[in-house]
Amino acid sequence: MKSLKLAELVGEGDLVEAGCVPKSDRSKKPYEEAYALHAAVVDAPAAQFNIELLASQLGFECAYPSAFGKEYGTKDHTKFGGPDPQAFSLCSSLIGRIESYLGAPEFSPILKPGSTPNLLEEIMNWLGNPDYPVLRVSLKNLSFRAEIREIAANGIARFLLAQARNGVFAEQPLLVCLDEAHQFLDKSIGDDYSRYPLDAFDLIAKEGRKYSLGLCLATQRPRDIPDGVLGQMGTMLVHRLSNDNDRRVVERAAGDIDRSAAQFLPSLAPGQALLLGIDYPIPLVIQVTPPHHKPDSRGPDYQKMWAAVSDGEDANVEEDQPPNSQQEAEVSQDG
Repeated sequence: MKSLKLAELVGEGDLVEAGCVPKSDRSKKPYEEAYALHAAVVDAPAAQFNIELLASQLGFECAYPSAFGKEYGTKDHTKFGGPDPQAFSLCSSLIGRIESYLGAPEFSPILKPGSTPNLLEEIMNWLGNPDYPVLRVSLKNLSFRAEIREIAANGIARFLLAQARNGVFAEQPLLVCLDEAHQFLDKSIGDDYSRYPLDAFDLIAKEGRKYSLGLCLATQRPRDIPDGVLGQMGTMLVHRLSNDNDRRVVERAAGDIDRSAAQFLPSLAPGQALLLGIDYPIPLVIQVTPPHHKPDSRGPDYQKMWAAVSDGEDANVEEDQPPNSQQEAEVSQDG
């Protein structure tokens, strides 16, 4: 990827061919000089590169680190060696996976966005527009495969944290609301030999306050939120909790909650919540005002739907022919 980032900066020429940086049997000097000149940009996480050339560049990287010298048994360290078939064989499965991901349609919104506006640029444009106080980012069109939703959300959070560290929100504090937070916290990608933590939201919870970057978490599974993150939450709004593990997590996170207040949690009515935090000397039971545009959170009406299915099947049975036991069992099983 560093080679592709360097190719993006240098452009076509002696070092770059068709967007890639060939290395077999080539002098190291042009590459080392270009890298030294652009090291700060190439090593930056946000440096641009053409991901569609990643598989090709990986093949070019499979070269011996040094060429053979003119004398037998010596090495010429000023040049890369020829193609390394063993290294290419070890990388062949990785190259295949990269090409598979690049060709998969579910990854197109991330890997091949085409004319879709850049999300990070849209966020920065929104920050400078006072007419729109809220920006909603939906991940519903992203695939669940290969943790791509978690990676995308973590990338957005890391971008916001970098902007906060640069003082962008010093005069205009930003609050990030993360719905279904248990899906994005305490996550990592990779295998047993190489793990990469997706910890951007964890870092925002722990250090974002001093950069005027706040975090609001919404979840139905408090037990899946790390204790270190819950401990940073100054205010908690808790709706009905029937699971013992969830209640214990809330009690640990809110040190001032007493047993009498905790007993309210399983019996709270719809729309009721327990408000507790550092700004409230005692826990308060509040009633949330219903929204003007209520979300459709109802589940399926099993009795109505199954009854319709049963009625439809009964209508196909002739009236003068009583249903046998097998038919009755099938209707009963369907509802």
